[in-house]
Amino acid sequence: MTMHKTLSVSEKSLSVPAVVHQVTFNKGLVSMVADYKHLATPFMLTDLDVIRRNCRDFRASLPNLKLYYAVKAFYSPEIIQALSPEVDGFDVASLKEVKDMLSFGIKPSRLNFSNPVKSSDSIKKAYRLGVKKFAFQSLSELGKLQMHAPGASVYARVKIKDLPSFVPLSEKFGCNLDEVVDLLLYAKQVGLKPIGLTFHVGSQLLDHTAWEDSINLANLVIKEARSKGINATEVNVGGGFPTRYFQGDPDIKMVSEYVNRSLNRSGDITYVAEPGRYIVADSSVIVSKVIGVERRNGTNWLFIDTGLFQSFLGTMHYETFPYQPISLSHQRLDQGMKTNMIPYVLTGPTCDSQDIISLKVFLPSDLALDDLLIFPNTGAYTVVYGSNFNGFSVPKNYFIKDGKRL
Repeated sequence: MTMHKTLSVSEKSLSVPAVVHQVTFNKGLVSMVADYKHLATPFMLTDLDVIRRNCRDFRASLPNLKLYYAVKAFYSPEIIQALSPEVDGFDVASLKEVKDMLSFGIKPSRLNFSNPVKSSDSIKKAYRLGVKKFAFQSLSELGKLQMHAPGASVYARVKIKDLPSFVPLSEKFGCNLDEVVDLLLYAKQVGLKPIGLTFHVGSQLLDHTAWEDSINLANLVIKEARSKGINATEVNVGGGFPTRYFQGDPDIKMVSEYVNRSLNRSGDITYVAEPGRYIVADSSVIVSKVIGVERRNGTNWLFIDTGLFQSFLGTMHYETFPYQPISLSHQRLDQGMKTNMIPYVLTGPTCDSQDIISLKVFLPSDLALDDLLIFPNTGAYTVVYGSNFNGFSVPKNYFIKDGKRL
């Protein structure tokens, strides 16, 4: 099932299924929203206990993988503090993320600088701050690392075939398989420490069986590299571990079956994972207010006070909008289903015609001005993309710990 597609309102023939029956969400977190309905909208609620639970579930299912959290998915001092005792380290992708992690008390030895293309300035400053582990995907990047991070541990980002995911990554990232060993050899020649390779199956991989092929391929590359005198000891399987937006999405136990049986059991390869979405997606909800209800040219339109540019930019290329909203006035999704559910075009508040969140969401027909909508599973790749475009602010985040707001 391909999840990568650009949509426009002009696609009149587009048929989007009513997925409301198939949605999975954190019912406990959704039920808390009623206690905070007095807060100014839009706002976000993030349950730190859910984040910790997801880390523990990941470790229980994949005990032979070191767990590094992909910071870019969603971070704040509160989130990093909650994560720190639960993870082995953090995957950072920019100098700003490096500096932020250090300011939160994370030691540089716990950071993987996994962006395979970095500016010389970022490499130099990160190295001076104590980061000693970097990804690369080209001779050009190795040249920068040789000059600005002498003696650093480096690992090659490898391109793998596109797999059914929300966001394929092979177009922009990764060297070809037939280049990997030569690049690792060159890294060794210029005084760097080539330790292995990394790949990424694509964000929110929906074909859980594909993990086995990808890891088996990585194992073969490690074997070849060793035959050429490279002390390659690490396979970083990246992210892509899915959260369950819909009932048909694979869960971590399904994924772990294929990952675990593909791991080399000799003990001389360290396996690292860098999940982001799986760790934080279901930890948060975004709450927004209805500011307009219209029927235009035979189509129902719903305007809310957060939009594509503040909260949902990451969904622009998704074929299916994954955050089925729930009407607070109808309390629960199952109660809402007993009302007359109709399709709406869901749009944000900005004066920009591109600010269309979804062409078809199903919600009660009696929605009215000032009703609150809850968007579940919005912890990953939502507000981190947000801007205050057109004067509309990114939702303020409130954190919950042990059932209470911080």
